[in-house]
Amino acid sequence: MVKFGWYNTGMAKSKKNTTSLDFSMEFELSMRQFFGDEGYKLAGVEYSKDIVCKWLQKAIKKMMKDVMEIDTTTRHKERMVGDLEQLLGLTKKSEDPWRIIYRLFFLCSRFLGYDYITGTSYHIPFYHQTRSQNFYSKVAAGTNDIRDEMKDRENILTKQKGLIEVLKKDGFDDFKIGLILGMSEYKVKKLRKGI
Repeated sequence: MVKFGWYNTGMAKSKKNTTSLDFSMEFELSMRQFFGDEGYKLAGVEYSKDIVCKWLQKAIKKMMKDVMEIDTTTRHKERMVGDLEQLLGLTKKSEDPWRIIYRLFFLCSRFLGYDYITGTSYHIPFYHQTRSQNFYSKVAAGTNDIRDEMKDRENILTKQKGLIEVLKKDGFDDFKIGLILGMSEYKVKKLRKGI
């Protein structure tokens, strides 16, 4: 029998009649993907049905919050939330893991833009990073040097100041310069004055 942690599906038999698969580290790593160090050392509890279900439910609730921030159609967002609600219900009932796995695959298809069960993607995922997300992703990867970040910021500010000067010479006031550069009039004045 194949064991999925605390699940025993009886799906496969080896020559010895039992096969035990240890997914404890996969459980820990998947929870750490959502919760960072809070999920550290969860590998040891992977065989506890109650604890595993609580962590899965916590991750699903976090996904629901994240889905609400996705820029997509109302229908697409409603379907993703509905899929997550179904997944949450399955973890509360301690359903067969294959049912949970299939629901996760269905949810993945939604995240990738598939819909209407036609094998066609109707939405295009688009990812971007804010400046702080970019900075912290470099820190997490160990490739960020704070001096490089400061130098980049100085270069950007220098370029912005230069553009402000050019636009000012062309007769634009601070308000219109702000509109052109996508910043507030206040920030334009601060940059222009070197504050």
